[in-house]
Amino acid sequence: MFTARSWSALFAAVLSVGCGGPTPVGSDSGVGGDARDAAVTEDAGMQDVATVPDVATVPDVAPVDVPPQVDSGGPVEGDLLTMEVPSDLAVAAGYLYYTHDTTVRRIPLGGGPTETFYRAMMSAPQGIAADADGVAWTERFASSVAGIVRSCPHAGCPATPMAYSGGESSGAVALAPTRVAWTSPTIASVLVRNRAMGGGSTGYRAAGQAQYAPTSLVLDGDELFWTTAGIPLPGGAPGGTPGTVLRCNVSGSTCAPTAIAQGAMIGHPQRIALGPGVVFFLTNNGLFRVGRDGAGLTRLATVTTFAGANTFDLATDGTTLYWAIGLTLFRCSAAACTPETITSLGSGFTQGLEVDATSVYWGTMNVGRTGGIRRFAR
Repeated sequence: MFTARSWSALFAAVLSVGCGGPTPVGSDSGVGGDARDAAVTEDAGMQDVATVPDVATVPDVAPVDVPPQVDSGGPVEGDLLTMEVPSDLAVAAGYLYYTHDTTVRRIPLGGGPTETFYRAMMSAPQGIAADADGVAWTERFASSVAGIVRSCPHAGCPATPMAYSGGESSGAVALAPTRVAWTSPTIASVLVRNRAMGGGSTGYRAAGQAQYAPTSLVLDGDELFWTTAGIPLPGGAPGGTPGTVLRCNVSGSTCAPTAIAQGAMIGHPQRIALGPGVVFFLTNNGLFRVGRDGAGLTRLATVTTFAGANTFDLATDGTTLYWAIGLTLFRCSAAACTPETITSLGSGFTQGLEVDATSVYWGTMNVGRTGGIRRFAR
């Protein structure tokens, strides 16, 4: 689910490149890419009192007791699937998709060489999402903050892939059977379009332009959930303006976002995932669960952040939670969370996290800008 966004550095990774038609090529390898958006982009805007729900609508719940973390032992390397550094990951239809440099790449999980699924000419593919019907990704242009969103079926991209966007920036992306949605940090919005129509005429803005920049999102049919990071203090100091977890039904032409979690307790949300009837989200203050109606906000685990840029990601199948901060990967049961460290690989950045029925896939980049994608058995 998308991709990256630092508590002390507060930067967004900017990749330089732009867009073009797909050009299938053979297997290749290498190392490249930048850290995904570190915790918060610099595009966070002023609060829009007309669109941001009243803080009083969701009380700042007192923290619950958090179980101690269990360390599973020494570092576990996992299976290194590629040494290419991804910007984000997605798993569907027997493939592991990832964005890398100017390409969308995929690895057949049943075996076979890595393939270039799509190659851009003047943009950098960033966030990526996939489902049974196809794959979608965002691109950022080198010459401006503008971006675009594209999608293709798993069978391959036509000469002119389906394109969405009105020229705003694009970051994380999410898919539903009839919709595609993405975050636009520069206009502090989440945008939704009809998946089949493409173009720029059916846009739908689910968050006001002056709202804090969104960091992640997920679709479940017509229900859209997303996070905003608020405004952290420089250097990762405690405080700042907390972020928000929001919900919106996108079946109509307009939406008044509803806050389902906010306040000092949650801090600055970075990643979101869905479980049966609940929303999980990861922040600088912990891993949280809340009902989709905003009831029962609970901190499942504390987190440790470090000096410098902290990147976050979260994935779940609804029963087990997996999350990463920097180059440390954790898991716990969604029903009764006792955090366990799967592995810790030193200092660096998380570059995407996905889960399927048998494995966990984790993109990494160390401070020397090398890394890759690792697979761990569940």
